[in-house]
Amino acid sequence: MKNQKGITLIALVITIIVLLILAGVSIAMLTGNNGILTQATNANTQNLKAEADEAVKMALNTIMTNKAASDAGSTVNGPTTATADNILTVIKANNPNASSSTVKTTGNEGAVRVITYKASANSKSVDVTISAEGVVSTGDPY
Repeated sequence: MKNQKGITLIALVITIIVLLILAGVSIAMLTGNNGILTQATNANTQNLKAEADEAVKMALNTIMTNKAASDAGSTVNGPTTATADNILTVIKANNPNASSSTVKTTGNEGAVRVITYKASANSKSVDVTISAEGVVSTGDPY
């Protein structure tokens, strides 16, 4: 018999099976419930909620600072009451990309106010709820 060089059919089949197993594991790591894509989506959602929450809290702090300065007799350029419209005005002044923020619902100023905050044109919106006591909480982006 001659000495033939090459791979056997068994070696080829084993190599293909190993590659299929590796491909299956890689796809599962990317797309599963705890996959990389799911974790990236969850991180983006949490980041948007935190950004909206921070924007509203910063607006409330700005308004409280203006109120304190006004009460002390200083002249202030910004709003001094925490109405939903005033909060949005301060958000838009501090965050030019948040120009699509809107007042979703408003009641009397002792009621809960909900502001729909959108960080930029390509991001999801988040409802930011401000209770009558001034507690800020964010809902799920939609």
